[in-house]
Amino acid sequence: MTVVSRQRSVVSFLLCVSLCASFSRVEGQITNKLARIGYLTGSGSSTSDAFIGELRELGYADGKNITVDFHTAQGRLGNLPKLAHKIAASSVDVVFAADFNSAVAAKNATERIPIVFQTLGDPVASGLVESLPRPGRNLTGVAGFGPELGGKRLEIIKEVVSGISRVADRRYFMQLTAKSRLATVSTRTEDAEAGGLLSYARDPRESYRRAATYVDKILKGTKPADLPVEAPTKFDLVINLNTAKQIGLTIPQNVLARADRVIR
Repeated sequence: MTVVSRQRSVVSFLLCVSLCASFSRVEGQITNKLARIGYLTGSGSSTSDAFIGELRELGYADGKNITVDFHTAQGRLGNLPKLAHKIAASSVDVVFAADFNSAVAAKNATERIPIVFQTLGDPVASGLVESLPRPGRNLTGVAGFGPELGGKRLEIIKEVVSGISRVADRRYFMQLTAKSRLATVSTRTEDAEAGGLLSYARDPRESYRRAATYVDKILKGTKPADLPVEAPTKFDLVINLNTAKQIGLTIPQNVLARADRVIR
């Protein structure tokens, strides 16, 4: 073997060793670090399994490379600020705020820790973020834009209940519904499942899954300010025919044909 050949062999060997060492270090960072997520919610949510399930699909395993610390106010929203500060003090890597009130509490608790939220309303109008494409600060997530769907819901309920002339604000609306069994159109699919007439809303499970992808990107180094807030693209129309029968309504066939799900 010539001197030049030996030199090339030595260089190749050293380069291989260097690359292997670098790869080992990177792999160690990915597989050995236990990332921590602080999960904050105003109440217990059955959709949390969608969030955890998506993380699992993205390659995270509880206790191996990730841990999720759940904190719920159990319906007592006044407890959210205390819980949010507790999460911030525990130095988690990311906070997931499962609803608007939780997002506000998390925002007030920390300006350092990244926060991913999922909320029904408009995060810009409510002051959570600066804009949808450039949220700024340490927050980003998935928004439902509930108020913007009001016109579409009114359109649907007008097709179902002919001659409708008045609609109610939420509190008064719920009181009247309980007393008079009125036709209802809701922002949540759960309301139709629980006995409401119909709902036109995003799929909440999909929002939780999308939020999990934001957590994944942040854990891999992306800053929240660089992740545009995502708006939903799919909305489900759910009709409860049992409720329609109870209040004496016949749902027009053209409305039934557009339903994503009919409860019989």
